[in-house]
Amino acid sequence: MANKGTKGDGEMTKMKTKGIYYIIGVMLLAAVEAQAGEYRYRLHLEGKPGSEVVKWSDRALERRARFGIQTDSLDLEISPEYIRRIEEAGLTVLTRSRWLNTVVVMGAEGKAVGDSTFDALPFVKEVELITDHQRVTAPPRLTMDQGVVGEEDCTTPLREVNAYEPLYEAGYRGAGMLVAVVDAGYSHVDEWDWMNHNVVGGRDMYAAMRGESYLYKDEMHGTCCLSIMATPLERGICGTAQDAKYYLMVSESNESETQMEEDMWVAAVELADSLGADVVSSSLGYFTYETEFNDHNYDEFCQDKVVISRGANVACKKGMLVCVAAGNERNKSWVRLTFPADVEDVLAVGAVTPAGEVAYFSSAGFTVPYVKPDVMGRGTRCYIVTSRGGVSSYGQGTSYATPFIAGLCTSLWSAVPQLTAAQIRQVVRESASQYNEPDSLMGYGIPDFGVALEKARVLVEEMGIDEVRADVPRAEERGYDLMGRPLGRKAKGGFRVVGGRVERR
Repeated sequence: MANKGTKGDGEMTKMKTKGIYYIIGVMLLAAVEAQAGEYRYRLHLEGKPGSEVVKWSDRALERRARFGIQTDSLDLEISPEYIRRIEEAGLTVLTRSRWLNTVVVMGAEGKAVGDSTFDALPFVKEVELITDHQRVTAPPRLTMDQGVVGEEDCTTPLREVNAYEPLYEAGYRGAGMLVAVVDAGYSHVDEWDWMNHNVVGGRDMYAAMRGESYLYKDEMHGTCCLSIMATPLERGICGTAQDAKYYLMVSESNESETQMEEDMWVAAVELADSLGADVVSSSLGYFTYETEFNDHNYDEFCQDKVVISRGANVACKKGMLVCVAAGNERNKSWVRLTFPADVEDVLAVGAVTPAGEVAYFSSAGFTVPYVKPDVMGRGTRCYIVTSRGGVSSYGQGTSYATPFIAGLCTSLWSAVPQLTAAQIRQVVRESASQYNEPDSLMGYGIPDFGVALEKARVLVEEMGIDEVRADVPRAEERGYDLMGRPLGRKAKGGFRVVGGRVERR
């Protein structure tokens, strides 16, 4: 869970609408520009002339065909003409979003960009300044004690939500599913065959800016979250989706805390969509930044205005099951959910203790206009991998409750692949301990995955669907499996992203 904390002293922001700039704040522009650092801007664009539909992987095409997901303007790439003109204006494009039709840019050497530069780009309908001063060290994003495993059976967390026998022992462990993990980094994962054998690829969203990938460097947060889902039982953790495939993404920066991390998160989830991911598990959340004028507030909940929440909302509509952390803020000044846990269709996960009580830090939500958080998972005394490849049972945070629930949802979905993400989300909600009396601390409560599986099977029977992929070519007809590997070969194969496009290896 990303605890966003250190604020800067700048309070200036700019927005351009129809060629007019509005300057909001209490500091003079000259004073702000005197600060050292990089200026980055989010440009909202008008239309998509000359754009082409994103290049889908075959797995993505199959998923869209299976669930009847229609192609629309959100599936068009950013206009190449716009990109050309932006670059000709001396701006560097750092990231982009086809769903939101936005790009994040910076000027030469990160210096402030004059109004005339943006005025010369008529297709730019709005400009947001999203960082304007020196970088600071980011605070820790979770509480993670490195201890030793206690006497508790590592399958106990699954038994607490009635998932061990109905799912794990029954053999439903996520086979055939692709999970996109969006986090801060995955140190050591590339070294551990017992964890990485189901990892089919990854992307550091900052690699182009840094000149190298930090996917497997300097950060254990993503590693710990992945371990909760992917670790085989013999390693001391009963992974909640051991047979699923995983695509790892870094959208969180350890170098600074700016709104650009939201844009990187959206870009990562768009990539997950184009790869055909079924589930997104992300233990990141945002509300405050280095520059105070970029901070969020309670009034932005449920308004579909915050960038990361807008992206999460589209991801849900594109047929993915998006699981996000509710936040670790209830014992701090913010108290409430972090973004994008406010989105109606995401599965926002709070934390409970092994005794089933809400964890003291688990962020409070709301019950109007809808219920958040959605469900709860074990978020204290969590089994996680350590940096040496051992196991600790002292991890805590909604960061860990999230992959725990996301993995179980993945395994549940692998048992009933005929259902949609929305249907999986709903049966999990309905199975929870206080579904009929939800509250703002535990939402619908602690899910019962045995009950969820029963409800899911009833839905399948009512729908009368026996075939999962009746309308798309079989694997043997295509000559490769759903991950893009040639049939009958042991080569890793799969898909990779080259120059922003998805290609088969």
